[in-house]
Amino acid sequence: MIILAQNSPSISPNLCRLFMANYLIGNLVDKVDNLIITGTQQVGAGIYHPSLHNQSGDFITNLNFRPASEAALADEFIDNTHPIIKNRLEYLDFLNRNNLLDAPEASIVSAGKFASHAEIRVLDEAIKKLEDLEGIPRGSFPESRLDEFTIFVKFRTGTCPPRCVACWHISNGVLMIGND
Repeated sequence: MIILAQNSPSISPNLCRLFMANYLIGNLVDKVDNLIITGTQQVGAGIYHPSLHNQSGDFITNLNFRPASEAALADEFIDNTHPIIKNRLEYLDFLNRNNLLDAPEASIVSAGKFASHAEIRVLDEAIKKLEDLEGIPRGSFPESRLDEFTIFVKFRTGTCPPRCVACWHISNGVLMIGND
């Protein structure tokens, strides 16, 4: 149908692009919906980037780290995050340590371990995969290109949570669908 739409003289290229965008976002939402979210893994996320999707035909998905049982994995993940995420995390920690973070204390506490959420995990993986795909040296992906990514986040209860204060700072610039 997509090929027919692209070759049809009665369907404009803009309408075709809109159809493709809606189709892809719908598939991203379906992929996150199909994640098995159990126990303390409250949230699942998926990310879309045109180049990555064109290469694999799939989306990158992941879950939050479990607070207790996966604390060591979260620490290891944070130690190995992409420099964009690591720099933003360090700045966020600086703001927090110096009481400069413009958020209620309850919001900071409820965020848990900064950078342990699903949306940060998928963003980190997507940036690294895109660097590999484009032959860009590790760590040199420009922050100005974060707007090329689309992330969908969902609670296991079926609602779309807003980004916590940490994820907002770390993923700022990325298009969030559902609830920002």
